[in-house]
This record gives sequence, structure tokens and C-alpha cells, in this order.
Amino acid sequence: MTSPEIALPVEARKHHGSTVMLIRKSVLLSGFAWLIWLCVAVAFMMDSASALVPAAAVVAELVSAVLIFREPLLGLYLLPLPLLLGPVVSLPISGVGNVTAGDLYAVLLVFRTLVLRWDRLNFSLPRYLWVPVLLLVCSTAFSADVGASLAGLSKILEFALLVAASVSMARRPRDWRNMFTAWVASTTLGSVMVLWFLYHGQPLFLLNWAGGLDEGRVVDIDSPGELFRPAFFYANFFIPMGLSLVYALLVILRKLERNPLRNILFGLSIPINAIALVLNNTRSMLFPVIAVAALALGWYTVRAVSKAGTKLLPAIVTLIVVGGGVYVVSDLLITEQQVVALLDRSADSSPVDARLSVWTSVLGKLGDTPARFFLVGWGPQATARQGGAGMQRLLTGSEGNAEGAFDSTIVGFLVEYGMIFTLLVFSYIAIWHLRVWSRWRQTGDTTTLIVLSMGIVLVLTHLLQQFGVSPPALMAMQIFSMSPRSDMAV
Repeated sequence: MTSPEIALPVEARKHHGSTVMLIRKSVLLSGFAWLIWLCVAVAFMMDSASALVPAAAVVAELVSAVLIFREPLLGLYLLPLPLLLGPVVSLPISGVGNVTAGDLYAVLLVFRTLVLRWDRLNFSLPRYLWVPVLLLVCSTAFSADVGASLAGLSKILEFALLVAASVSMARRPRDWRNMFTAWVASTTLGSVMVLWFLYHGQPLFLLNWAGGLDEGRVVDIDSPGELFRPAFFYANFFIPMGLSLVYALLVILRKLERNPLRNILFGLSIPINAIALVLNNTRSMLFPVIAVAALALGWYTVRAVSKAGTKLLPAIVTLIVVGGGVYVVSDLLITEQQVVALLDRSADSSPVDARLSVWTSVLGKLGDTPARFFLVGWGPQATARQGGAGMQRLLTGSEGNAEGAFDSTIVGFLVEYGMIFTLLVFSYIAIWHLRVWSRWRQTGDTTTLIVLSMGIVLVLTHLLQQFGVSPPALMAMQIFSMSPRSDMAV
């Protein structure tokens, strides 16, 4: 019997063969790019001052540039890794700040996927987009600190373009799953870096290094204050940390992946990210993740008991892997005194009381300036820590953080952009959840369910934590840009 390939005309067979060869070369190039970026991380962990770090980063950028221009979709999958590792190599520019390796990668990807393909893009910006854009620009123009607002606006523009690139390139459910898998891999590497420096008695090394602070200061590793904040380069790193946990768990339980290597990655990522999240003690992310994970495990167990053919083994194996991994890592890193302090801190309600005090103080004073409150706000970046005299006035009389951290994305939006823009953004998010829920109810599609779960985690954690626009927050923006189309079902 003649095979389909032999049945093709000679020219068609040549074209088919060349296409397969190009795909194979692109996949190999993608793997090489991932490997080089991994070498950048390892070199930095071994010796942050080594000349090997910038040298490897330059090679990684060059290889990545070839990948992006050859196969943009594979470049999109790689995006989270250079974004999160970006600060290991940065270039200070006067009046702009530090431009990182991740920023350079992002510019290349946006140029390739949007500028060079503009005439072939098969998506259009909503007609009503000019309303929030106008409000955002006005918010910048009327800001008390125009320079900081322009910096914030440029960062918002950068990640808005990256989201547009994601939407234009990721057209199939498999594309989105590949993108989320890339986030899991990149986030897990970041968590490994956190735990590496914690293990070596430098829990704040990454944050101090990025801030130009003393790297060699003596740290009392038995101090709970040092344990609970083994920070990454970005304060919002626990966003992809928590989301990656939820994604990996649901992929394993729902048997979404057939690739054994990916399943091994997910199995290893869960305990690594779990212990890193616990050590960060960010309860605003920890509690939603625990709640969603418990519901997922409970739901799977009920189905396994009540429905023939559903096996409990994946849930049991997952629990063993998570429990065993957390036990081993915590036994290496955490002393008994720190475990006691961690439990005491988890039971402490004073942070919640402080948040309520901050919100009451801020919301009570926003009405003192009606035009700002309803129309333009105080500008992007206005609520950043050490936000200036205006933010200090809003916090006067509160029992919470006096640095300018409002500890709620909703409150932060109200201050920075005003009531109108805030209502537009959060109305969209509410409608998005209803649409995804409706789509899942109609199709029972696993990908839709996982995206919905991650969206719920994001909403819950945003209620009790304020997020800025930073590389880790891009994952949240990509999730909310995933439209529940009719072709989304697997």
C-alpha cells in the first residue's frame, strides 16, 4: 500500500520534507535557547559577579533573536524565562532607569510579532479601547509626579503589547498550554534560585543584589524576619508561583498532558513552588492556592469514588510528591524555631486589621478631591512604596504600612486611575469570568476549567494584595486575555 508521502507529487514531497526539516531545526534552536538562558541562571547562582554571566546573556539574546525571527511562536513560549531572569544583566540609561535583558527580549518579540506582521494580524482592537487609553494618558498628565507616571505608562504599554503579541500568536488551545507550561518551568527555576540562596544563608540576596545593597552582610538564618521573605528580583514573583502551582496540579489531575517529560516537570514544580510560596509567607496568594487546590483534590476524589473508570492514583501520587517534596526541602531549610514562628505568623490576624485600617483611611480621603477620585486619579506608580507626600496624606491615621503600600489592587486602581477606569477594568474581569464559566459549563473543556481556576485565584489574591505592572504580573494579563472562543475546546 502506498504511503501518503509517496503518493504526493515530487515537488509536494520536497516542500513537505523541507517544512519538516525547518520545524525540526526551529525546535532544536528553541531547546538551545532555553539551555543558554538556564546557563545564565546557573552562572549567576555560582558567582553573581562573574564575567560569564553577561557573556552567557549576550549569547542567549543572540540565539533568542534568531529564534524569534525564525519561529515567533516558539519565541513567545520562551518569553517568561528572559523576563524573570532579566535583572541578572541590566544596562542603566539616564532618565529611563535600568533596561534588562528581559526588556530587550520583549522589544524583539513585539517588533517581530506585531510590527513586521501588522498587515497579517487576524485580531482587532476593540473600538471602545480609546476610552481607557484616554483615561490612562490623562491620569499621567495630571499626576503629581509626571516622571514616575511616564515610567509606569511605558511599562503598561510594554506589557499591553506583549499581551497583544500573545493573542495574535497563540491561536489554539495547545499554544496557550505551551505558554503556561513555559511559565511553570521559568517560575520553578526562579523558586530554585530563591531556595539556593536561602540554603546558603542569604535569603535576601536576590533582592539586595538587584537593589545594589550590601550582598555580604551577616544574616541570622534563625530569625523569622529573614526566613519569611527570601525575595526574588520582583516583589510580585509569587503571582506566577501560585498560578503555576494551580496549573500543574490541575494538569496532572485532569491528565491533560500526554508528554511524560512535561508531567515530570509538573510533578517536580509543585513541591518546589509550594515550599517557596510558603517561605515567602504571602498569605494573600497562599490561601487562594490552598483553597483551589483543596477543591480540585476533593472534586477529583468524589468523582473517583462515584464514577466508574476514574482512578484515585493520580491524586494519591500528587499528594505523596507534594508532601514528600515539601518535607524534604523544609527539613533542609527550616529550623524548629522557624516552624513555630511561621505557624504563629500564619495565625496572626493583625495584618488583616492593618489592611482594613489602611483601606478605611484611604477611601475616606479620596472624596476630598472629587475630580481626581472620579476622573483621572493620581497617576500610574502613584501608590508605589515611598509614594510621596500625597500618598502619605491618604495613609495618615491608618494602622498599616506607612510606606505607601495599599495592599489591595482595587484600592490601588482607585487611587492611581480614578473611579471610571477602575469600573471599566473590573467590569471586564467580571464579564470574563462569566463567559469562561459559561463556556466550561457548555463544553466541559479541561483547558477552560484550568484558566477559570487561575482567574479565580487571581481575583482572590488581588483583593488582599496590591500588584504593579511587572514581569511576573504579565502571566495574569495573559490569562485574562484568553478568550473562551468556540474553537477553544480540546
